[in-house]
Amino acid sequence: WVILALTLFTFFIFVIATFIYFKSFIIPLEKINFITKKITQMDFSDRCPDYSIKELSELSRNINALSGSLGITLENLKNKNLQLQKEIEKERNLTEARKDFIASASHELKTPIAIIQGYVEGLKYGTSTGDDDEYYDIIIDETEKMNSLVLRLLEQTKYDFGGYKLNLSTFNIQEAVEKLIHSRIKIFEDNNISFDCQIPENFFTHSDENIFNMVLGNYISNAVAHCDFEKSIRIKCE
Repeated sequence: WVILALTLFTFFIFVIATFIYFKSFIIPLEKINFITKKITQMDFSDRCPDYSIKELSELSRNINALSGSLGITLENLKNKNLQLQKEIEKERNLTEARKDFIASASHELKTPIAIIQGYVEGLKYGTSTGDDDEYYDIIIDETEKMNSLVLRLLEQTKYDFGGYKLNLSTFNIQEAVEKLIHSRIKIFEDNNISFDCQIPENFFTHSDENIFNMVLGNYISNAVAHCDFEKSIRIKCE
């Protein structure tokens, strides 16, 4: 019986020692292992607790320091990546704006160049039908328009990026249209196109007159380029 009692007592002590070992060492290691797995998945939300065993305590502090450092580094990388994406998008917009500017400039400058060329040829070859001073005035006016056009195109680029402010004023639409048409009479004559303005005299608008003229000029240029059949262009307001 003594041997049996000693055996049972020894076994009991072994079980208790195993339980204490498991609780104080194995369970903390499982917790640490669980947290390190989360770190490998870029989850730095958990922290290892402090343990009574010196080695485990140091290991926990080191893992916590590593987790915090990785979390800060990852957040910094995300912020820099977001900033980089914004810079790339800004550069892409600038590139598109440059392309649009070149396309707009090419399209916008064709009409005044054609007008100036037509009137200069009329003066050179003596085919002008009227006072030469009127031809000179139109050429000067179109030259000034070309200069103003370049400035407006630069303003349009600002507008695309939200930096343009409208210069609003109230003006007579009929007068603006008649003035624009008068400068293009030679183009209409060369293309055998008649023009009919059906805008009431007292018809006003509150707008940016420069942009109004630029847009209307585009419409008229496109109308001339695609005018077939009756060869007539009519414009009216309602």
